Amino acid sequence: MKITVALLMAIALTGCGASRAEKQQQDFFEVQAYSYLKRDMKEQEILSWAEQHKLSRVSDGSKDIILFAPGITTRWPHFPCAKTFTQIRIKLTDSNGLASYQLGRGGICL
Repeated sequence: MKITVALLMAIALTGCGASRAEKQQQDFFEVQAYSYLKRDMKEQEILSWAEQHKLSRVSDGSKDIILFAPGITTRWPHFPCAKTFTQIRIKLTDSNGLASYQLGRGGICL
């Protein structure tokens, strides 16, 4: 019984982490964003950079620019998400310049 509980806990904990491919994608975009995205950069420049990296733009109804990197297919033990992706949320100033950005991760989950 103790072994079963320990095994289930290990599986649950490893399932919460990023896969190697996902981590590599996050690291890549973290470096790219840090080196390219600068304060007060205009929206069109940001979108041009996003297009060069094949980032998809989505909207949640806010003024923010939300970019998704191409999805990475995941498998066990990264259950329950079948596909994950790096997300970049860009906040704009009132004059449509870059105020800040934040990297995160999302997924298409079961």
